[in-house]
Amino acid sequence: MPPKKGDKKGKKNGETKKKDKGDDRDIDQDTELVNELESVTKELEEVKKRVQNLKDENEWLEQEAQRISEESVIKLFHKSLKAIHKSSRISYLYTHLEYICSGICCFLNVCDHFLLFDFLKINSNKLLFFLFHSMETAEII
Repeated sequence: MPPKKGDKKGKKNGETKKKDKGDDRDIDQDTELVNELESVTKELEEVKKRVQNLKDENEWLEQEAQRISEESVIKLFHKSLKAIHKSSRISYLYTHLEYICSGICCFLNVCDHFLLFDFLKINSNKLLFFLFHSMETAEII
């Protein structure tokens, strides 16, 4: 039921002032909360930018790692090819040297060309030095 005309139940002056102060406090708290929200939002945006930068850097590093891995595989392949070529070349040279030794043995009437071949293998540096210097100072007999 509605209140009677004689009984006015209204707010007293003290109560309205207290409520006004409470409204001021609510407004201050709202402003503080809004400011805090803005600062947290800015911080979140900065963190998002840092995360994106780190993701980009990570992607770039992964691409570089992949490129370096591919290059190292290619270099290892070329290195192994060079080693194979070198070993086959050495094998060819030893075979050729053995052939030459057998020819020298036939020319000198020596029976065992393997002895000459072993001697040449052991003393190959001395022999090469001798051959090159003797070719420079060789006289036709």
